[in-house]
Amino acid sequence: IIFACSVVNLSTSYSVSVAFPIVPLYASKNKIDEIYAGSILGATSFAYLVASPVIGFALLRWNCKTLMLWGLLGIALGDLIFAIAPLPLVMLLARIVTGIGNAAAEIAAMTFVSRHYTEHIGKCMSAFEVFQGVGWIIGPSVAGYLYESWGQLGFSAPFVVGALLSLAILVIIQFLIGPNYAVPPPPKSAVAGEEGAAAPGLLATARKVLSNPHLAVTSLTLFLFSMTVNAVYSTVVEDSGLGSRTGGSLPAVGR
Repeated sequence: IIFACSVVNLSTSYSVSVAFPIVPLYASKNKIDEIYAGSILGATSFAYLVASPVIGFALLRWNCKTLMLWGLLGIALGDLIFAIAPLPLVMLLARIVTGIGNAAAEIAAMTFVSRHYTEHIGKCMSAFEVFQGVGWIIGPSVAGYLYESWGQLGFSAPFVVGALLSLAILVIIQFLIGPNYAVPPPPKSAVAGEEGAAAPGLLATARKVLSNPHLAVTSLTLFLFSMTVNAVYSTVVEDSGLGSRTGGSLPAVGR
């Protein structure tokens, strides 16, 4: 079960990082404004940011497994749309769908494990991070290799691989997490801390997080790390001149 939930992080990190080598090349070939290209890259993280609080409150009412499955399906759908419709606006919308799927799958997986394996939460989180690191490694690597070696299919192939990966993990989750592992929503009293009290609202939860210095510093660190990784990936690809290589071929706008 821990393995199945951890592999979800492999899919989410792959789906984010696979776009980093491709989008700058696409933008360079089609003379797309760099701001718009950056918006396509950032759309996934922005959608994750917006969807995360909603997913958190949805987990108070819905089953973790259900949200994981829907999240993985959303990732696969976003990757497929990105692969088959290389138009700037469609690409932007596809990355938003991927970001929402990422939020649902990743948050549901972490919540599931934290509810079932509270005594081993440290080991579980380390497994999550290991698979997330693997996804960040193989995403750009697979994208670069397929772009160079698959010709006209080099643009779409990395995202098709991502969609197939998400669907494969979806099947694993479906079979490994049976009905006996269906986690019921926690009672409102457990969420609010007082018997019969309602769960805190979004703003109240945000204030609690920001008022805790440890959580605030951790959140800021993760934000800066993510921003740096995005910037480095985009800059390296843009400055390396990879778009001028003949090994791969990117579709032109409108094709």
